[in-house]
Amino acid sequence: MILRNYKKGNCQAIFWNGKKKFVYKIPLSRKYDNNTNSISLNPKDIYKYFREEWRYQKNTIRFNNSIRILDRLEKISKNGLEEFFPETTIISVNRNEHIVGDKKYYYSGNMIKQELIDDFFDNTVSLQSFNWKEILNIEVELWKYGVGIGAPADTWGPKNWGKTNSNAVKLVDTSHLTENFKLVSKMLHPDIIEYRKKKLLSFNTVHSPHDIDQYFEYMSSFLNLENLHNKWGTYLN
Repeated sequence: MILRNYKKGNCQAIFWNGKKKFVYKIPLSRKYDNNTNSISLNPKDIYKYFREEWRYQKNTIRFNNSIRILDRLEKISKNGLEEFFPETTIISVNRNEHIVGDKKYYYSGNMIKQELIDDFFDNTVSLQSFNWKEILNIEVELWKYGVGIGAPADTWGPKNWGKTNSNAVKLVDTSHLTENFKLVSKMLHPDIIEYRKKKLLSFNTVHSPHDIDQYFEYMSSFLNLENLHNKWGTYLN
């Protein structure tokens, strides 16, 4: 299977095989990141280089953690991974060929194979274009398995969610899955809510203040510390 570079996330490189049905996700490393700095003898460049190296190492750590959580959810959830995500499977490859630009690379290890989502949400998607409760249902259900989301955008949406070909809203991004209760709790803090509100308000040609206030009022009526404490890990007891 020959994969070509599709796009780059914050911590994952995303490829496809040209058939527009699935994408393949692996950790973002230097060879897949065309915005990195080349090393020189300049002390500032050396500092940037090693700072980037640490970021790439964290990408691998985060990816392996996501793989572990996905594998656990696949085994214990009622309806497998499709309960939360677009069609998603973990595959293992050995020296799989990847093409980035005009360069050829090889990757060995775990890979996330996921349904390609054409209707992928970003910060500009209309808040009136999807059912808010679908996001809530998935997050609260994840909590019951002792899994949450460790990033503001994914927690509050709509960024990094999307509609599948069957028109169901699912969590597309798997890179911020966590079993860290304190981190999940932090994402529910009022400061994080205000941060996300301001982010969406910055796209004022898309979102009205009324819609944003209504959206976050509804979301926070379910995504709150009391509900988190009540639901966290209940399926594991």
